[in-house]
Amino acid sequence: MPYFRNQNDYEIYFEIFNEDSNLPVLILIHEYGSSQTIFSKQKRFLAQYFKLILFDVIGHGNSDKNPYELQENMINSTLNDLSNLLTYLSIEGSISILGYGLFGTATAQQFTIINRNCVNFLILLNGGNLFIDSTIKNIFWNLLPKYSRVNFNEIINQSFDEIVDQISPLIEKIIQPDEVILSKRDRDLIKNRIKDEIWDLNEFQIESSKISCPTLIICAELDEEAPIYFSKQLRKNIRDSEYHMVSMTGHLGISQRHEEYNNIIYTFLQNNNFISTG
Repeated sequence: MPYFRNQNDYEIYFEIFNEDSNLPVLILIHEYGSSQTIFSKQKRFLAQYFKLILFDVIGHGNSDKNPYELQENMINSTLNDLSNLLTYLSIEGSISILGYGLFGTATAQQFTIINRNCVNFLILLNGGNLFIDSTIKNIFWNLLPKYSRVNFNEIINQSFDEIVDQISPLIEKIIQPDEVILSKRDRDLIKNRIKDEIWDLNEFQIESSKISCPTLIICAELDEEAPIYFSKQLRKNIRDSEYHMVSMTGHLGISQRHEEYNNIIYTFLQNNNFISTG
């Protein structure tokens, strides 16, 4: 299995297709709690046209686990790992990025904003512009009912304290082993950390309006993890973008309706002359 060591000496698993070719480079970034295997229905198709790179984010798949995961900003650490991976593979010049899920699309957007002059195109699948960049935020998001996700900004502004009071004990129970007895001070620190991170989720979002490269946005009609509202917001914010909704499927639509997803991606690539079909 191919690995490289990141700046913190953790092993990060990756796969590369067409390594010795002169094909354009495309990076795939998976969802939080998933792995690069989520792209099993896309990678063979995309490898026909690109030097394709997939990797498992730290703490996921075959990559090392991070004992300090609760303290990490997962988006920033993933951006650092991606930059180190490109250096490790001696890849220079422009690349393109495909992100899946709220975490994958947020990371892809941040990379594009930071490196706007070297990203050819961006593909955002079943995502949004929320900064779900930590374990606590991810747990919080998954505990929210569907209605609250769809109307997140409105609800969190109106009922922040009530939501925190109801959900914080559940998050504490998940992240704190039963056998560990904490002092009142430590429990208070955890509660404050949870409260701050939930508020940050509302206050700070990806500045997707800064993205200028051609962008394809695909969402799923029945997606409860990343409701279509978020993809519509991305379409509104990103000037050079196109939007598609795949009907009668949910967050795993890239597997369940992969032919439709792949056809939309293929058409986008062909219409923008990013691939040669001759």
